[in-house]
Amino acid sequence: MKRTLSALLFSSVALLASANEFDAVVCRGATRSPDPVGYAAGEPIVFELSFENAPDSLFDGSCRLDWKRQGDDGQTTTGSLAIENREPLEIATSLDRPGFVFVTADVVRAADGTPVLRDVLAQGAQEWEGLGRELHFALGAGVETGKIAPAIEEPEDFDEFWARQKARLAAVPVRAEEIPMDFGDGGFDFLRVKVDCAGPRPVFGVLAIPANAEPKSLKAVVEVHGYGVFRQGRPWSAQPGRMVFSINAHGVDPLCDDAAYAEFEDGIRTPKWTYAFSPHQNEYPEGCYFNGMALRVMRAFDYVRTRPEWNGADLEVEGGSQGGAQSLWAAGLVDGLTAARPEVPWMCDVNAPAAGRFCSPWRLGYAPGLAYYDAIFHARRAKCFVDVKRAGLGDDVCVPSGIAAMFNNLPEGCRRILWIQGARHGYVPPPPGQETELR
Repeated sequence: MKRTLSALLFSSVALLASANEFDAVVCRGATRSPDPVGYAAGEPIVFELSFENAPDSLFDGSCRLDWKRQGDDGQTTTGSLAIENREPLEIATSLDRPGFVFVTADVVRAADGTPVLRDVLAQGAQEWEGLGRELHFALGAGVETGKIAPAIEEPEDFDEFWARQKARLAAVPVRAEEIPMDFGDGGFDFLRVKVDCAGPRPVFGVLAIPANAEPKSLKAVVEVHGYGVFRQGRPWSAQPGRMVFSINAHGVDPLCDDAAYAEFEDGIRTPKWTYAFSPHQNEYPEGCYFNGMALRVMRAFDYVRTRPEWNGADLEVEGGSQGGAQSLWAAGLVDGLTAARPEVPWMCDVNAPAAGRFCSPWRLGYAPGLAYYDAIFHARRAKCFVDVKRAGLGDDVCVPSGIAAMFNNLPEGCRRILWIQGARHGYVPPPPGQETELR
């Protein structure tokens, strides 16, 4: 034991001695205006970029900042700035129409243009996003954002289509199979739940109920997931006072092993496309992969209403990215929903290229069937309070213009959105930062 402890101490000291001097650097950006989403068309926009916890070597002339400006006007410009002192660097631009403008910037070696990297992820970054080790800025500003409208009109038979889907669902009785699960948390009872559903697969998920909950004592929350196929664990939002049904997007048994998950993921893709991306499947709304997903979201609420612990009043949904899209579908489709809390919602303004807007490099190629799943059109039908808990002004996956168009379609008085400067899809700068709340 003594030898092991000594080895650990030696390793820790060696790690500290070799720490990258840039590991603690925070890249902080803001617009000079305190309201980054309140610009008028043609008004000058100035971004100020600065570094916190930076070593002196960042300012000795060995590094520069390479930047790119893109916007909903279709224009792209690039440039470089010398990093000479600790004063904020400035990038000025403008936009002549309703929409957003974006600036991304990276610290590189002046000698050869190679990125300056941390050895660890930036605070608040997630490994999958791929930018957690760069000294990277992703900033945005909005111009006349209240005027941003959907790029296309909604389908004329939108309501008729969803009435048919609800009829399909109603034809299948709400039958549930429940198996106890153990996550080592004595404060809750956990169940693996399977619920019969219309469409290709049942609902599968994990239900978390506070231990010894009395009948009619809990609000019900349906938790929906982001893009991908991955093992389900403990519901992330489980807490006292609420019963949480965390459903995976695909109807996959949480008790399956990793091999079964991998086999399932392989089975739902086409030779060329990962799930939901096939243009052929998306030609018609019934053929979209999202059809079964939406049916399972609606059926999840049918199930939680049957639980004796539900208080009969509070019915909520929350999730991010693809889960944000599902949350907004629920806001428009589920009767009696009392709150929806999407984060960085996907599927907003599915044919943004038709309006000439900046588009995510990670987006579905438009096909007519996707219009029925555009979160903008579901937002228009929301009857509950919709709290967009996070929207990143630097998010190039779920881009701000689509989220703004969705927000503009929500009923006034029943909505809130929090815009976070410098936030990407999987990264939120450490506080304090530039945030703007709109209602």
